[in-house]
Amino acid sequence: MQLVRVGYQLYFQLYSFDDIYAGIIAYLLRIPPKHNEAFVFWSRFVDPEEWRSGKVLAAHGYPHNRLLEEYPMVHAGE
Repeated sequence: MQLVRVGYQLYFQLYSFDDIYAGIIAYLLRIPPKHNEAFVFWSRFVDPEEWRSGKVLAAHGYPHNRLLEEYPMVHAGE
């Protein structure tokens, strides 16, 4: 997975995205949905390294205070 991520970084700028938006685009392109473990539902603990490595792409159910606490940890060193 890390190799794929590095390869993408050579050709594409990585950006944060919304999984619902990705689903709408897939629907419009007639790409059938497939379950992905990297889309986490409701607030289990997500380690900053899971975000950085791509093991977690999206998570739902975060209270705003947790988002404010975890965002700097995930983006530290950028």
